[in-house]
Amino acid sequence: MSDTLDDVRTQLAAQLSGAPGLLTALEQVLGETESTEYSLPSDRNLVCDDETVMQIANDGTGVVVATDRRLLFGFETPTSAETRGVPYTDLRDIRAADSLFRSTLVVDVWAEGVYEFTPSDAGSMDELASFVDEVSGDWQRVVATLEDCHELTAQLCADLAAGRGQAARNRGDELERTLAKATARAERADERIRDALDERIRVAEADCHREWTDGRIERAETLIAEAARQAETNAYAEAYRRYERARAHLERALTADIEYGFERTRTIQTKIDTVDARLSDLSVRPMAMAHQARERAMATDKHAVAVEHWQDAFEQYRRALTAGWGTDIDFADTEQLRERIEETVVDLIDARRAYAEALEATGDRDLDSEGDTESARDRYRQARDQVDDALGLAREFRSGDLDSLHAFRDRLDEKLTQIGDDA
Repeated sequence: MSDTLDDVRTQLAAQLSGAPGLLTALEQVLGETESTEYSLPSDRNLVCDDETVMQIANDGTGVVVATDRRLLFGFETPTSAETRGVPYTDLRDIRAADSLFRSTLVVDVWAEGVYEFTPSDAGSMDELASFVDEVSGDWQRVVATLEDCHELTAQLCADLAAGRGQAARNRGDELERTLAKATARAERADERIRDALDERIRVAEADCHREWTDGRIERAETLIAEAARQAETNAYAEAYRRYERARAHLERALTADIEYGFERTRTIQTKIDTVDARLSDLSVRPMAMAHQARERAMATDKHAVAVEHWQDAFEQYRRALTAGWGTDIDFADTEQLRERIEETVVDLIDARRAYAEALEATGDRDLDSEGDTESARDRYRQARDQVDDALGLAREFRSGDLDSLHAFRDRLDEKLTQIGDDA
């Protein structure tokens, strides 16, 4: 059973009697939840690759402590008490080497070299070496799996940022499976290090979910910006779908934030409120734009401008009628919209006819007063285009006076024929 930090002082007190500074230094570097399993005293220098890395003071004391997560060397040096930790994830090999006069603990560490620790009492050296050899393998297997989790999280966030939704979902499932794999490996580890492994897994899981949460927030912000641009171009259904996806990402981010205590609840909720407000504005935007266009059309005395605004109002009403298809949003009452469209069609037909009549009158003046057949021809053609558009609306919506419009067009055709229209 692992010792608590209080037990560390009891266990090491005899070995470190007369070295209170070293005992204090060890207690300061041991984590609050870090437990110890074995310790060995020393009266020799600590050597790494045949070079002294910790010189022991005259009549000083050294010690190696095997905890649930690392080896910890501590020495009274000529100037101070020093400590050096070796995480089990960095350990290549450990063994007890016996010689004729003294036994040595040989510790091979990745990227550092081979440490040689010579205990003054080698009574539990074999047990320490066996323990460290076993648990370092457990640690490395669990941490390797957690590194896979971090890599998966980075790939997941890249998928999110690129809008690869299905790939992100698949990656998220794989991440959860890999976290579960790490947990399973920890459960098979030596029971003396399980608490430490569980703590490492919890930290890694929180880190992954924090990064994932950041990715969701970033993706939501991108979708919100895209939705705003689509709303400006009257692509209402597409804007709605992006706002809805943004909201889904933010809701998932909020859930993770609450679960893991990232303390960004208010920020995320504010973004959700923004999306809700945008959706509310979006639901009334087509009608508002249509009403605005109607008011502008009725306020102008310029025929071309009036036609432009009536056309805009007509398209906005018709867009509002169809924009919500395939979504849960209703832009207006369907019957009310149909009535508005029919009314606007009448106004648009009248506006196009009035514009055509004004163009015809201008063409007549150009021809009669100045003999400008080219200008008259352009005006008659423009007028005929307006009549054709009015006829198209009249046929589609069974509105307006078709006979009168046909008669108007025939009159324009006759005038163009008289002045030599080649079109």
